[in-house]
Formats: sequence, C-alpha cells, structure tokens
Amino acid sequence: MRRTGLPRRAVVLLLLGLVLAPATVTTFSLLRRPGAPAATAARADDVLATLPLSFEPAGDNGFAVRGPGYSLRLTGAAASIDVGGASFRLRPAGPLADPAATLVGDQPLAGTVSRLTGNDPAQWQSGLPTFARVEARQVWPGIDMVWHGDGRRLEHDMVVAPGADPAVVTFDVEGARAITLSPAGDLTLDLGTTSAVLARPVVYQDDGGRRRPVAGAFTVPGPSSIGFQVGSYDTGLPLVIDPTLVTSTFLGGIGTDAGYAIAVDAQGNTYVTGSTESTDFPTNTPLQATQLVAGTPSSDVFVSKISPDGSRLIWSTYLGGRGRDTGYAIAVAADSSVYVGGVTESPDFPVARAAQNVYGGGPSDAFVVRITPNGTAVEFSTVVGGSGTDRARGLALDASGNAYLTGSTSSTDFPAVNPQQQGPFRADDLDAFLVKVPATGGAFGFATRLGGSNDDRALAVAVDSQGDAIITGDTLSPGFPTVRPLQATFGASAGGAAGTVPDAFVAKYNPTGSTLLYSTFLGGSDFDQGTAIAVDASGAAYVAGNTNSPNFPTVSPLQAAKGGEPDAFAVKIDPQGTSLVYSTYIGGAGADGANGITVDKTGAAILVGTTGSANWATVKPVQATKGGTDDAFVLKLDSTGRGPLFSTFLGGRESEAGTGVALDNQGGVHVVGLTGSADFPSVKPVQGSRPATGGDAFVASLELVDAAAPTTSVAAAPALASSSSSQHDRRVKILGFVTFALLLAAGLQTVILRRRSPAPAGGGARPRSSASPPASGRPTGTGAGASAKKAGAS
Repeated sequence: MRRTGLPRRAVVLLLLGLVLAPATVTTFSLLRRPGAPAATAARADDVLATLPLSFEPAGDNGFAVRGPGYSLRLTGAAASIDVGGASFRLRPAGPLADPAATLVGDQPLAGTVSRLTGNDPAQWQSGLPTFARVEARQVWPGIDMVWHGDGRRLEHDMVVAPGADPAVVTFDVEGARAITLSPAGDLTLDLGTTSAVLARPVVYQDDGGRRRPVAGAFTVPGPSSIGFQVGSYDTGLPLVIDPTLVTSTFLGGIGTDAGYAIAVDAQGNTYVTGSTESTDFPTNTPLQATQLVAGTPSSDVFVSKISPDGSRLIWSTYLGGRGRDTGYAIAVAADSSVYVGGVTESPDFPVARAAQNVYGGGPSDAFVVRITPNGTAVEFSTVVGGSGTDRARGLALDASGNAYLTGSTSSTDFPAVNPQQQGPFRADDLDAFLVKVPATGGAFGFATRLGGSNDDRALAVAVDSQGDAIITGDTLSPGFPTVRPLQATFGASAGGAAGTVPDAFVAKYNPTGSTLLYSTFLGGSDFDQGTAIAVDASGAAYVAGNTNSPNFPTVSPLQAAKGGEPDAFAVKIDPQGTSLVYSTYIGGAGADGANGITVDKTGAAILVGTTGSANWATVKPVQATKGGTDDAFVLKLDSTGRGPLFSTFLGGRESEAGTGVALDNQGGVHVVGLTGSADFPSVKPVQGSRPATGGDAFVASLELVDAAAPTTSVAAAPALASSSSSQHDRRVKILGFVTFALLLAAGLQTVILRRRSPAPAGGGARPRSSASPPASGRPTGTGAGASAKKAGAS
C-alpha cells in the first residue's frame, strides 16, 4: 500500500524536534487568578533541589537512594555511588574504622516503597518505609556518619563527638583513575567516562543554636584515599564535617527520557507518564525502584505524581520489564487512582489481576495498568495483544472507573470479546481497536476491532456520561465501516487518491461495545487526521485534528476556507451523531496544527497546537505577535464555535509546539509544550537563558479572560489582537508542574532519533500528502488522555 508524505511546510515543523533536545525546563503562568500570589519561575531541577532525598531499604543493613545524575547504595558504612553511568566506592579506612557499622533510617517520610519485579505478584514487595536520612553509628570511635541531601545534592556528614579525633576519618576510594584537588579545594574523582566532584567540605559547630564555621579541607594521603584536615575548634562541642557530591545532570537522568501524557486530578495534582532509558531517573516511593535492565537498549515506563504547587514529587516510579516499555496515555479516576496505557515489548511486563497474563508474542503488546492513589500498589495490570504488533495510544475512564483503551493492531489473533466487528483479519492489515477493562481488573468487558481493507488507526478516546466511548483517528480504507454516517464516502476518493491519503474518522460505541451508534468519515480530498477528542455533559463530541483538504466539510464555520498547508480543524458532533453542530478550519497563511482539545462546563472548546502563521488572530492575548518560525497557540472557542473567546501566541524567536491541554476544577487551563527559544516568555526566571544546544519544555497555567465573541475568521482578524505589553502584568504566577516537563522535550528527541520505537501522532506537524512516506511527528494530547503513533508502523 502506498504511503503518504508531508507538505514542505509541515516538514519544517517536524524539524522542530531536532531543535528541542532535552535540557532544562521553564514554566510560567500567563494569567493570575484574582487574589493569587505571584511566584518565581524555576527550572525543574531547581524545584527538585528543594525536595528531600528518599532513602529506601535495600538488602541486609543496606539503603539506596536515587537523584538526578547519581544513585547511591549503602552497605553498612561503605557507599557505592554511580554518577553518569560510571561508579566509585567510598569505604571507611584505617585500623579504627568499622565499614560494617549498623545503618539506621532517620526522619521517616510519608511515602512507602513497593517493588514490582517480573510478572509474579508473589515476589513483589510493598509498604517499605522511606527516610530522609540514614545514620551509620560509630564508624570510627566517637564518630558517626549521616547521609542526607535534597533532590540535587547528596551529602555525607561526619559527626565528631566531643573528645573524638577527626584525624582518623579517611576513606579508600575504589574505581577512580585519579584524585585531584582544585585550587578552590574541591575534590575531583576521574571515573574514566565522567567525573564526580566532592565540594570542599563545610566544617562547623553548633553553639547554642548558632552555627560557628571551622576551617577545613580535603587531604589526599594516597593515590586512592582521601581524608580531612580541620582547624582549631572547641573540643567540648560536636563537630560536623560536611562534603557534598556535586553533579551537573539535569532532571531526567543520563539517558533519553520521553513524556507523552499529562492529567490533573480534582485536587490539582499533576500526573505524567512516558518512557525513560535513564538508570538514574528520579523516583520517590516507587513501585519499581530501578530500570529492570540497565546499560542495554531498554526503556521503562515512568509514572509520576506532582503536588499542585509543584513543590513535592509525591511519588514517581519505573514500570516495565526487560524490553522497551512506554506510557502513552494517562487518566485519573474520581478516587485519584491512576490509569496508564501504552506499549510494551517485554514478555515479563508485570501483570496482576490480568485479563491477559501472557505476552502475545509479537513485536509489541498494548497494556493498561491501574495504580493506587498513594502509588504504593498496582490494583490491576494486563497486557493486550496477539502475535502481531499491538499499540495503545488513548485511554479514558467512565464514571465507574472502567478503562477504555484504544490504539491499533495487526494481530490476526487479537483478543476478541463480544466483538462488534468479526474476522477474519489479514496479517498485513492494521486496524483500530477498542478494549474495555473493568475497574477491578479481570476479564475484558469487550474487545473489538474497527477497520477496512487498508490501514486504520485510533489515536484518542473519550467517554460520555452514559458510558459510550467515542474514538477518532485516521483511515486509509474507502470501505471503512460506517453507521448512520455524517459523511458516507471516503473523502480522498474525490481527488482520485483513495487509499493514499487518509481521512479522519469518528466512531461511537455503546457501553458494551456491541453496537456502533455511529461511525463516519470526516475529510476532504487530501490529508485529514483526528488527533484529539473530548466530550461534554450532553454527549456531544469535540474533535481536533489537521487537514490539508481544500474541501474539508465545514458547517457554520469560524473560518470557511483553508488558510495554509496544513490547517487545524475543530468539529463538534451532536450526541446522536446526526449532525455537525459546527466544523471549521483554524489557521493562517502558514502551517498550523492542533494537538490537543478539552471542553469546559459551558461547552467552550480549548485547543492547543502549533502555528506558523504570522496572521494568526489574537483575542485578549498574552502575546499578540508571532515570536519565531512557529509558535504554540492556545485558542478558546465559544459553544457555537463561532467566536474565539481567547487566542494567543506562545513563543520566542525560534520554534514552539503546544502538545497537550487539561482543565482543573476551577476552570484553569494547563498547557504543555516545547520551546527552542532562549527568549521564550517567562516571569523572573531562575534560569536566565536556554542552553545553546538544547530546548526547554514549558508548562503554563492560564486563567482565560473571555472576550465578547466576534464572528470573524481567526486567520483574518488581526484587528482583534490586543497588545502583549498590556498583558505583561498578568504573567505572574509560576505553576509547579515543572518536575517532569523536561521529559516532554526529551520525548520529542526519542520520536525523531529512535525510529524503531513507537512514535506519537503528528498533529499539525505532520500531515501527509501522496508524495512520500510519512515521518514521525510530535506528541499529541487530549483531555481524555494523550495519544501517539508512528505513521505506517502502529
């Protein structure tokens, strides 16, 4: 089957991924809610720097801890430290030393640790305590050692009791090629591929609540040993010698880390999932404390929960087996249970209370996992798939906590449970699928395919209040099954290109999956793709996507004609699927694409995406003019789709992409995106500039100020723009969703550079034409969970 290509302008947008390599994070809030205090911008690693390290039990008389750029394992008083993939060992030395001194956890933390290794629940551990400090007592006579620190720093204090001799404190260093002292007194350990730095020790005494500094420095008594020299001090008071391990690794670890989906619960906590290849990915009270296979081409899912103000990493865990595993979608139930869906290439992916216990045997299976609100246990975990390629891209929940997983499959033996569409199926045919998993786990509620004779992919799913599931994606099949369609024929057939460029599709199932309530094509004579979907209280579906069709079907449009190549689109379908309430192009003269959509209680749709159009119209904007080649955009349409209530650029001099959007209970809009601009707008940033070789992620909170709804086109209404300078005073509150936004930037690099790994759907950055094979795009997000794909592969 012939594949489709990218318009030249879309290729430019795709190259955004090469600019936005993983580096650091800028976050900001564009509009402050009334009475909300201003806050200071912060990089993700600066926020993590305020969090205490979490030490967890590891073996007999042992503890372990992980931080950005390093990991530590204590066995007695001896420490094995990994920095940047290289390791060294500090062992208390001297005739009076006791390297096997008993370790004691101190300052218990609120969280506990659970470990899932392999797919045998009998071998899993849960409820292990965590501590902010670990003490090794009497390592030398009268001298204890205390390990502690924060998200960035690892400190080990030697606490010298009155009358004890600090001169006996020495360490043997194993694994360092050389040990050198800098003029500033810092100690550098040459580890071959990298180095570790121990900052010059801080030596002090506490005297009645006042810290009194004492002169101190490292000594290097031998080629593989270190010690300390201390100036005069009061021998009647305890003395503390405090060196600090310094690393320069940013959040996300030493490998490639990719974030694909974000969700917000009723309390405002933020949840992120994706994949990580880093052995030092930041974890806290993890279900699975380490990457299962380190040092190989392997990745695990990560799942992280962040407090509403971003000040605490509540929990963060690896999840996976011995192959590549990626979380592509996330959703949160009313009780704050967390559901994650995605793709696994691991036959030993951990399963529990599973509908399918055994890996299907193909290149990949889909999976869905439910994790308890405190992150300490898996309520259920199941793989979904057959002997072919199976990939999950979207996830949504009904009111009872049942999970609806959607994606694509090429497995002729894909699970069929009360399927709406019967077989047989060809091995070379890719179909969409929809699977319902009960809230308690166990047998599938239903599992069905949807497709025609060519490839069909589902990219997103939403569930209405009746439990009906609505999916969207793209299809290359002129014979795609339709039921009471709004559009009965394949749009690309009009251009004589049937089977070469896709149409979008929208299909709605009843709660048992036995009936297609409606199923329809949606598109014109060129490329069309549904990338995101949301549903309102009445059951009306809101679909966002991208089109290069000059004859895309429009109804009561805000913009009646295509402005560039391609444009975004927004469509509202009535609950019965009998009519388009509205359908409109969205775009200017450049390339524009929608990647995410959500809907508020009034029926207003909020879209995010990317625009390359200088004439994109702004309404009550934070930023009135385009900053660079491509900017992110945020657009709010009224309930009729006719009036932009809010529209703004977000960007600097280079390129940006808006990738996902979610609403909180107060109507706050949370936007995730990527930036390659050193001058991306922020407020009082701690990070003064973006590294020249990297890109930043951004997470913004907007309290949208609605305008009176105009009726002119978004692409043709520059007069609606308000001054960005008049909005500058609103850029004041920095949200704390920063902890893992960097992972989103790293994810883009993963999609571009690792072609064998499943890639996210392209949104506006990768419409296809009939010219050439498709390329991977950037992540897409929806209110119902993010979805992603690699064209022609998933």
